[in-house]
Formats: sequence, structure tokens, C-alpha cells
Amino acid sequence: MPFRLAALILAIFCVGTAELSPSGMLDDLSADLTVSLAMAGLLVTAYALTMVVGGPLVTALTTRVRRKTLLVGLLAVFVLGNVVCALAPGFGVLMAGRVLTAVVHGTFMAVCVVTAGAMVGEGKSGAAIAATQLGINLATVLGVPMGSFLAQHYDWRAPFGIVAALASVAVVLVLAWVPDTPAPTVTAAHEARVFRRPAVWGTVGATVLCSGGMFTLITYMVPLLTGVGRLSRQWVPAVLLAYGVGSIVGNLLGGRYADRGVDRAVGQLSWALVAVCLLAWLLAPTRPAAPSPSCCSRSPPSP
Repeated sequence: MPFRLAALILAIFCVGTAELSPSGMLDDLSADLTVSLAMAGLLVTAYALTMVVGGPLVTALTTRVRRKTLLVGLLAVFVLGNVVCALAPGFGVLMAGRVLTAVVHGTFMAVCVVTAGAMVGEGKSGAAIAATQLGINLATVLGVPMGSFLAQHYDWRAPFGIVAALASVAVVLVLAWVPDTPAPTVTAAHEARVFRRPAVWGTVGATVLCSGGMFTLITYMVPLLTGVGRLSRQWVPAVLLAYGVGSIVGNLLGGRYADRGVDRAVGQLSWALVAVCLLAWLLAPTRPAAPSPSCCSRSPPSP
């Protein structure tokens, strides 16, 4: 069982890293591809929009495919997309690779969660599903800072190549360790009936708004730190690492808080997110209290 979960965790780590890593190297992408920061940020926006549109379509088209076959097929498309990104000669090809990768993202994550729950006995599916989320945590803690470091010291294409290589290993591990399970008997039309409930649309809308605010801040975190806060670029990987550690702590504390009352936790944590976004806006021009090469120079810092 640990080996089976490890295969899924590695695959999720690759998918999560590919999704978030451009946010840590927007400056490098913008400079090398001679596009504006706003244009480079579209690499994240287009990825998210493709997930929203492509995820349900891919899920509906693959409902009758056996889960192991589906996992391998989606991972193969993911590897191809990252290879396109790694070899992209310009912004257009890079965007095409991002879109190709994003098409399979939502369905792959969902199938991983369902497969993890089905691999264990009754009463243990929750722990197995929670274990797979370690892949997302590792992507935040290690994958994004790694991408920023490689982009600064080598080339922004290197992270995409490494992710493609690791995902190829994940394909082999899934083939070797993950058991084959039949496709679900429930049709996509049957599952779509849940959207007749107004409460579902309200929940989706709230999730979109909160996630939109959070990911906008994450996407432009590095330009805010370096361009507005004047933090030295050499500290960016460390800051992203700290953010990743904070996200793990927040997930753990938020999960325990939600166990005491889901409605109260969702409401209060949503307001906390609003407060954090406002603080980021207000405090962005403040020079961080971290050493940088400019503090050791003889010339005074620019106003």
C-alpha cells in the first residue's frame, strides 16, 4: 500500500508543480520571451481557464475508461505538454504546452483521489485520500522554489524538463503498483444533475471568488516582492519555501478548525483570506527586513 500511494503522490507532485511553478519565475519568463509581466501571467490564467473548461469535458468523455488506463493516459498527455513547454522557442508554443497540460489536470486529480480511496479497506479511505494531498504540499514547498531557483541560475525551461522526467517515472510506477479497477457505472449525465441545486452553485461561486483572489496574489507574488518591495531576487526561493511551509501549517490547522464546525470555519477563514490580501496590497511597498546586496553597497537605496 505505501508503494501504491507513493506512485500517486509523485504524480500529484508533478501536476501541482507544473501548475504553480510559473508564478515563481514570471520575471525570467518575461525577460527571456520579451513579453510583459501581465502577458507572462497569462500562462497561469490560461492554465486555470483550461482546467475549468477542459476538466468537465475530459471527465465526461472518459467516464467509461478503467481508472488505471485513464491515469496512465492522462499522465502521458501531461508529460507531452511539459516537453512542449521545455522545448518552446517562444511564448505561443509555451502557451500551447500549458494548455495541453491543463486539459488533463482536473480529471487526473479527481481520478487520483478516487483511486486512493478505493485501494484501501473500509474506514481507511479518508486517510488514503489525505495522504495523496502530500503531493500538493510538496509541490508548494519544494516544486515552486525549485523552479524559481533553476530559472534564476540555469534556464526557465529546466523545471518543465525535470517535471516531465519525474512524471515519466510516475507513469512506470503507476503501471507497476497501482491496481486496475473498473470504471464507475454512474454516467456523466447522472452526476450533472447535482447542478440543479442552488446551494451547489452558491458553493461553486464562493470557491471561485476566494480561489481567484488567492491565486492572483500567488501568481504575482514574485513581482510584488522584487519590483514593489525591492527584495533581492536571490531571496525569492527562500520566500517561496516559507510560503509553502506556511500553506502546510495552514492546511493542518484549517482542517482541525473545520472539524469543530464547517460552516463557521469556511466563513471565518474566508474573511481571514480577505484580510491577508488587503495586507499584501497595503504592505507591498514596504522594504522587507531581509538582507540584500543593496544594503551593503555604499550608494543609498533608491527612493
